Amino acid sequence: MVLNKKEKNLMEYIYKCAQEKGECLITPIEILNNISFDLDFREEEIEPTMKALQAEQYFSYDHVYKNDQLIYAIVLKEKGICYERDKRTKRKKIAQSLILAAVTALIGVLIRTIVAAITKK
Repeated sequence: MVLNKKEKNLMEYIYKCAQEKGECLITPIEILNNISFDLDFREEEIEPTMKALQAEQYFSYDHVYKNDQLIYAIVLKEKGICYERDKRTKRKKIAQSLILAAVTALIGVLIRTIVAAITKK
């Protein structure tokens, strides 16, 4: 599944927090303070986004309360641990596709030029 912008931003932050130990504790306030400001991400959207990422097997999480404050206890799963590597692989594949398209277009122009030069004689 392709993640939407909100899921990507949330996963980026969770991965950053949990990458060393594979787990972390995060409050909703920390999430909102670390999500890109140009993204309209509201507190009521955190839970559905967390559930979507959990359903996609990036991590599992539980609610913990300390002094009546909600804290998410997050443990990365295999897909979450590989998140950064998978992101780099996708970027690499896109770059390769763009290079292939450019080379193919260049070869097409070259062939057209050669054919045009041959037919003029």
